[in-house]
Amino acid sequence: MNPNAYWKLSKLDYYCGALAIGAITLWLLTDEPLVAIFFAIAADLLAGLPTLVKAWRHPETETAITFVFGAISALTTFAALKTGHLSEFAFSLYLVLICSSIAYGIYRGKPFFKKIIG
Repeated sequence: MNPNAYWKLSKLDYYCGALAIGAITLWLLTDEPLVAIFFAIAADLLAGLPTLVKAWRHPETETAITFVFGAISALTTFAALKTGHLSEFAFSLYLVLICSSIAYGIYRGKPFFKKIIG
């Protein structure tokens, strides 16, 4: 538990939330797999954008290990690929990128991490 984890919602949170709901609606209405995956990624990205911004601006309010394990979890799905088609790996690739970006945003200011990356 992080005692500094309190956060006040901003306009960005509300805009991203509304756009994410719109993307989910479009995702549910499509019959095309790649289009559905695009809207699923858009919905998740819009919902996660406030966390990404917060991780970079106020890293002390987030715990990075959750996002590190999220990225690792998404990486394991690549072992199950059968065709290598974009529809098979796009969402997992997105998850690796977003989780890694958030974790890096949190860790980049920590002294131990600064020693590792120089």
